[in-house]
Amino acid sequence: FILWKYCQYVAGASLQAADCLLSSPKNSRSVSSDVSIHWGGGRHHADPRKASGFCFINDVCLAINHMLKYNTIDSSTRILYLDIDIHHGDGVQRAFYDSESVLTVSLHRYA
Repeated sequence: FILWKYCQYVAGASLQAADCLLSSPKNSRSVSSDVSIHWGGGRHHADPRKASGFCFINDVCLAINHMLKYNTIDSSTRILYLDIDIHHGDGVQRAFYDSESVLTVSLHRYA
């Protein structure tokens, strides 16, 4: 139960951060912002069928998919996912490897 609640909070906060980026002052579902940071997010290793690297949910993929689905600004908008971490954001890369709408860049300490 505690793990389930934790995953809900992490995912919910990432979706809220995505909403901040999607919102415009005219049609605001939430606070409008050009930059949105979720310090407790970034669970970038999980795959759809398994946990990995202590990541039980991939909140990054949920937020990116949310932005792609609800983007009403421009249908040609592309998303850059920049992962600056000590190791590779493999779950996000695998999720969007064949996508023309998402570019993933992972800068990490170890190859």
